[in-house]
Amino acid sequence: YAITFPKQKELEEYLVLLEEAKKRDHRKLGKELDLFTFSDKVGPGLPLWLQRGLAEFMSNSLVRDKEIQIGRVLPHNLRLARGQTRLALRDLVGLTGDDRRVDRPQYLADVDATAWAFVHFLMFGDEGVYQPKLNAFIVGLLKGENSQTLLGSTLGDVSRYENAFNVY
Repeated sequence: YAITFPKQKELEEYLVLLEEAKKRDHRKLGKELDLFTFSDKVGPGLPLWLQRGLAEFMSNSLVRDKEIQIGRVLPHNLRLARGQTRLALRDLVGLTGDDRRVDRPQYLADVDATAWAFVHFLMFGDEGVYQPKLNAFIVGLLKGENSQTLLGSTLGDVSRYENAFNVY
């Protein structure tokens, strides 16, 4: 791929934007801020939440008088997940850490948004019918089972969820 700019100033602005994006790379920041780590034993590219990162995730919960909201909808992820760039579920679960596309910040944002939306769907979609499958997947990961094998044994072919996920 190649990019051209009609003016030098536009090129310079783009290069600054790329440098800023590198500083916000979630893979780098997650490790530096002790939010999560990665282990090939669990699955390449799959983040393992550390205490601080889990606290950050849980901060997305809201408790009021008689109401508890866990995993509230994140507007940014929702916009991306509803957009035309949402990944097919088969592509999402087949993604590996050595895939060159993850080097592109926008692609990575689309992966994050689709993954977030899919987990949200598995937790809350169709009145929670998929929760036991998600729980079985998580328990298997915690036991150190291979993520791809586990995905097949707990969820099966994820493409069968595609229609219900799209409606969700």
